[in-house]
Amino acid sequence: MKKSFRLLLTMLLLLVGYVSAYAQGPVTVFIYPSNKGATVCPGTEVTYNINSDHYAVFQTRVLITNGIITSFTGAPGSARVSASEVRLLNPVDADGLPLDVTVTVKWSNPSIGKLNTTVYYRWGGFGFTQRQSGEFTQQIGINAPMSAGFDSRLCAGNSGTFSIQSVREATSYTWTAPDANWQINGQSSYTGTSTSVVVTASANVAAGTYYIPVRSNGNLPCGGTGYVPVIVSNVPPTIAPSFGLEPQPDGSYRLRVANMAYATNFVYSLHGGLSYNTVYVDHNDPFGFTTLASGLLGPTTYNVAIAAENGCGRAAFTYSTVSIPGPGGGGVEEPYRTAPTVYPNPCSDLLTVQVGQTQKGTLVLLNSQGEQVREEKLQGTQVTLDVRSLPDGLYRLVMPAADKKGTVSHSLQIQH
Repeated sequence: MKKSFRLLLTMLLLLVGYVSAYAQGPVTVFIYPSNKGATVCPGTEVTYNINSDHYAVFQTRVLITNGIITSFTGAPGSARVSASEVRLLNPVDADGLPLDVTVTVKWSNPSIGKLNTTVYYRWGGFGFTQRQSGEFTQQIGINAPMSAGFDSRLCAGNSGTFSIQSVREATSYTWTAPDANWQINGQSSYTGTSTSVVVTASANVAAGTYYIPVRSNGNLPCGGTGYVPVIVSNVPPTIAPSFGLEPQPDGSYRLRVANMAYATNFVYSLHGGLSYNTVYVDHNDPFGFTTLASGLLGPTTYNVAIAAENGCGRAAFTYSTVSIPGPGGGGVEEPYRTAPTVYPNPCSDLLTVQVGQTQKGTLVLLNSQGEQVREEKLQGTQVTLDVRSLPDGLYRLVMPAADKKGTVSHSLQIQH
């Protein structure tokens, strides 16, 4: 019994010594980039050789951030887990020692890219899996200057300060005006070390989005030209706002106006301009409308005055009369979801009127003296008026409301 115990203890001690020798102590992961760790540019591919000092490695997993793995090598059975992760089975040489595995990475955004590697190996040759991780940090350079501003809007005829993110290796930046209607720090082009400049748009610049080219100068690994967007606003377009009444299930009405390009808010009055209220454009409305007033009850008539505004100024007021019927009439079966749309405005030939739902009635066009100059039957959702023979001037288009309990009107300018 004692001899058997001694023999078993001796074998266990020998086994522990064998296993300790086989494990070879701590395992180290080595990552060798083909670019020797230099800064790379976005879109550049770099190949990484990965190995370990432990010959019992049987699998290597590689996970990257801020890029995609375009190719890899490993023993048969290696596989792509995703665009940013691969699982590589390690090939071995003639002596059974593991060879390098490789991945080629295409780095993307200017920032820090990371290559995280985990090797799996057999501990002691008895099937116990261990793992050790390594990480390589890849610096990704800025390919071109990028806008750093949050407010890129500018009023025509005004100036504003615009900035870019600094490029680490740049010695200076060259800003170039889009055309003769622009100035950069008072010049057509400007070169300097500052990442901020004063941009001026002349009063002749039409509303729209423009792009100012900015080039980074110096011995740059990723030099290039970026573009700073500038959104130019003018006084909102001179077309009349499209608005109308929308009945509510409780019998009240609300006054709604269609959102307009470059408008940030509407100024309106229900009493012909005796007092004004301001309502900011509702960009979250699914139908593209802004509610001006709610809870309106009839019978009554409102003399509505409304104008669109932004930080550059206010458009001319549009005046119209809207009538709200009294209670009764069986309620509202289907709320009027969209106000009529009238275009083009100003108009020179054919005027189109679109309504949100099929309705019938008579559409009347009045001149500035209140005289009827056109009449058209409204059937369906669209009608066209020929205004080619009418003289230039301001007109008013009157049509029935969608619920047939009042009228809505639109100001119209005819200009040949």
